[in-house]
Amino acid sequence: MKPILTFLCFLLLVCTGFAEDKRPNVVTLLVDDLGYRDLGCYGGPVKTPVLDKLAAGGVRFTDFHSGAPVCSPSRATFLTGRNHIRAGVYSVLSEQRHRMHLLKSETTIAEVLKDEGYGTAHFGKWHLGMPVNNRDNPTPAEHGFDYWFGLVNGANPTHKDPTNFLRNGKPVGPMKGYSCQLVVDEAIDWLDKKRDASEPFFLNLWFNEPHAVIAAPDEIVSRYGALNDQAAIYNGTIENTDRSIGRLVAKLEQLGELDNTIIHYSSDNGSYRQERSGELHGKKGSHHEGGHRVPGIFYWKGKIPDGRIEKEPAGAVDLLPTLCGLLDIDKPKDVFLDGSDLTPLLTRTGSFERHQPLFWMNGSTMALRMGDHTLLAPSTTRLPFDNAKANRLLQQTKLALGDDLEKELGGLDLRSRMFNGRFANREANRLRDEFRAMFYFNEALIPLMKKGGVDRVQLYDLSKDIGQQNDISRERPELVARLKKQANLIYKSVMADGPEYVTPEEQTAAKKPRGNETQRPDTGALDVDTAKLLARIDKNDLPKGYQGSRHQPYVDKVMAGLNPEQRARVGQLWKEKRRLGSDMPNPGASFVRILTHVAGEAGKSKQPNVIVLLADDLGSKDLGCYGGPVKTPVLDGLAAKGVRFTDFHAGAAICSPSRATLLTGRQHLRTGIYGVLQDHMHDMHLLEREVTIAEVLQQAGYGTAHFGKWHIGMSSGKREKPSLQDHGFDYWFGLSNGANPSHRNPTNFMRNGKPVGPMKGYSCQIVVSDAINWLETKANPDQPFFMNIWFNEPHHKLAAPDEITSIYGDLKDEGALYSATVDNTDRAIGRLVAKLKETGKLDNTLIIYSSDHGSYRTDRNGGLKGNKGSNFQGGLRSPGIFFWPDGVRGGRIESTPSGAVDLLPTICGLTGIDKPKGVHLDGADLSPLLIEKGTFKRSQPMLWLAPSSGHLATLREGNYTLMGYRGYKLPENQVRKNELMQEMARMAGIDPSTPNLGSRVSNTTFSSPEYNRLKNEFVRLRTFQEAWIPIIKKGGFRGFALYDLKSDPLQKKDISKQSPEVTERLKKKLLTLYKDVMADAPDWPSK
Repeated sequence: MKPILTFLCFLLLVCTGFAEDKRPNVVTLLVDDLGYRDLGCYGGPVKTPVLDKLAAGGVRFTDFHSGAPVCSPSRATFLTGRNHIRAGVYSVLSEQRHRMHLLKSETTIAEVLKDEGYGTAHFGKWHLGMPVNNRDNPTPAEHGFDYWFGLVNGANPTHKDPTNFLRNGKPVGPMKGYSCQLVVDEAIDWLDKKRDASEPFFLNLWFNEPHAVIAAPDEIVSRYGALNDQAAIYNGTIENTDRSIGRLVAKLEQLGELDNTIIHYSSDNGSYRQERSGELHGKKGSHHEGGHRVPGIFYWKGKIPDGRIEKEPAGAVDLLPTLCGLLDIDKPKDVFLDGSDLTPLLTRTGSFERHQPLFWMNGSTMALRMGDHTLLAPSTTRLPFDNAKANRLLQQTKLALGDDLEKELGGLDLRSRMFNGRFANREANRLRDEFRAMFYFNEALIPLMKKGGVDRVQLYDLSKDIGQQNDISRERPELVARLKKQANLIYKSVMADGPEYVTPEEQTAAKKPRGNETQRPDTGALDVDTAKLLARIDKNDLPKGYQGSRHQPYVDKVMAGLNPEQRARVGQLWKEKRRLGSDMPNPGASFVRILTHVAGEAGKSKQPNVIVLLADDLGSKDLGCYGGPVKTPVLDGLAAKGVRFTDFHAGAAICSPSRATLLTGRQHLRTGIYGVLQDHMHDMHLLEREVTIAEVLQQAGYGTAHFGKWHIGMSSGKREKPSLQDHGFDYWFGLSNGANPSHRNPTNFMRNGKPVGPMKGYSCQIVVSDAINWLETKANPDQPFFMNIWFNEPHHKLAAPDEITSIYGDLKDEGALYSATVDNTDRAIGRLVAKLKETGKLDNTLIIYSSDHGSYRTDRNGGLKGNKGSNFQGGLRSPGIFFWPDGVRGGRIESTPSGAVDLLPTICGLTGIDKPKGVHLDGADLSPLLIEKGTFKRSQPMLWLAPSSGHLATLREGNYTLMGYRGYKLPENQVRKNELMQEMARMAGIDPSTPNLGSRVSNTTFSSPEYNRLKNEFVRLRTFQEAWIPIIKKGGFRGFALYDLKSDPLQKKDISKQSPEVTERLKKKLLTLYKDVMADAPDWPSK
């Protein structure tokens, strides 16, 4: 008996554990056309005790937004977590006029939860496309709902006694009651009778109320005014909906499910009644706040702390990722989500970060929200519209209504009333129908929309101007530029995803025998010559490893490795194969051949990952493979298996300018960077308008991340500058400038803008550790990636492990320390390469290695004239290694002059991605040299500028380099600089006659309080002053020197007088380029 009791107790404990671990149910409640100030808990006039109680028991958002300011688009975003255009829905949808619908390829909340074992059901309005009017559109069932009871669009004839409900696609017929109550009746019936009680459930209830044509019980309406008062009826519909929700909540409580149910409540857009937007500007249809700011309530007893008000901007676009976060399930793979996971805000665990700004699109308007600021673009595309006709129809409608005008308006303006219910007057209705038809979206305009963009804008600060009355765009040009750039990037991304629907005219012209075939967007259409393709596939051998007796396991394994588009491609080809020949002798073998073909196409077409490795202050003769003294086996190996350039150059002879050129493919002055940047002293930064490598690859579907030093602008004090996210990086871990106090145990790293605090280890290893962690835990494994890794080494302050330093000399020897930092960095890169190899990514990864300029140690520049800061070759020449086993034949040395300015166009060329449109690139595409196809040609000479240096400009064409000497004077205290250099040299024991003494004393590891004081003064005097810019722009050259690098690589002999024709030819090109660059360069305000 005792063993039996023990076993029963064990069962009881196990079952109790199972009960506690039961996944929560999910209920989403969406109302139609509800205003921000309608509900009681939002300060509105309507009695909504049920919703008020849910808000009090959960979290109430005060800055929550619908997915769009109109119906169908908002619902598409709500279900998918993606902008509605990506999902196939451009505007309010009419099956009579449109082919657009929520694409079947989209992944909805219902599909995500259904895959996790949830029972799913939809109740109420749909308005995302149905298979009516000869449309072959998906139903809710094809979007993941096991059961559905709803409406194609609104309830007809009104909310009372509707006649047009469907149940799983079949008409229900006339029903008695009010729409909101009928919807809840059906949901309760499903809970009681149709669901599997052992499964968690997802109920999606989309009410029609308070959308016109409105109706509510007299006893409720009378609480708010006369029974024929439209405002009173409007209120009545909201209260009636609240009561119906109360019945659902009571049922959940009765079933014991309420405490384990996540409930979300919101509206599909703002109200059509302006007074219900409160203090907000605009209403339904507007991209001002009144059009899309709506209530947002989340309730989950015990898991979401109650009684909270949340001010963080959020919206329906966040719902899918948030539910995944709350339920601890994976977000859809291979799907880009515009929304973010609000779980940290709701549960008060972790920190919330939005990966891109909230934004809204509707027709030719767009709004973007970042922090307290909202950017409005009234016209992204000039779409044809007859305003005169629209105004004429409004006037004719007024005349038709005559004395009944005020009664028919019901407190609305005429334009709003035209979209909210029919008139009693027949002629007014005819005019209304004609007027409304003008506003329906025209699918033929989609190609025109795709060519649009954000240009003319308005800017509002919602923290000071919630009513959006004061456009501050002229007062904040830098912020406008930054937000416009972000908006344009998003606009292009969305439009690239948006499908093009075939218009009726195109369909007729095509004369297709099956009228419905062209109604879906092309999501991977078959080849025109499909029969020939299938015939070729049939001739292929069966893959090695395939055995007929193990057919299904083999197929399952291969299919699991394909993405949804590739699996769809297999299905398309197999369907066509069966149609062409149903008498296949071996159908299984035919299917495997098709599967192998698609899998092979996928492998060939996969874009490479891209990694850019940049050292800081590395000389052209430091690495082993360049004949240097440092042991760098990893980089030597990459060079041996790749292409090593012997005439490669940094983007400038100093840090910040060089980095700006590398990222943009443009001369750094064009990008806003004149000199080495000090964020606490300078307004200058890499301009928001500039298009970076990260942005180009991000728009092409790459995951992007930056690791290490940045030094091209971060916000400091009152100086607001773009973040790395604004320049295209999904994730970043790095430094505004150098590692402090040295490379060892740095304290100033940041992760996505937040200080990390003191860290143990050496900077190069810390940077690679974070990069590896990103690859393992944060990067999307099905997405190619771009990693931008900018090391601090061997820039001062130097530090490296003793066991490495001792290889090169005494532990205190500066040369040994310098070498050790390079060696340590090579070892760090080795860890990254090993991780790529371990994960099978190495062969399809393009790795580029270089330095931001030459070394400050003249002994590490291979005898070249000059060093860091000099426009002679010693300051510019750097290593250049390109490694890509799958795309670049290795073991080659390339002597063509090239440089960091070429990286952006080269990466575009190698990956097959278009270069940025409308952007002048100073660099050239090196891919013909790398892949040995085609002819390499540079469209303009290479140019380096140093506006505060005596050697103002260097131009390179072929073997010749022309140097232009500065012809203007800057208000510098050169005497004091010389005094400081001499004194610091004396203190540090440096020979005062050392070449480039300023660079040497700035980069020494010698330290004392007095030395540091002198050094800080020296650095300030050497720092570029923004007040100099007008002088620079008016300035010019006082002379030129010409060198032939083929016969004189060390630049010892100026041959300008011996070669006057070459000098004049290059001088003309230099002056033309210089003028062009200066015209682009911005004027920064001087403080």
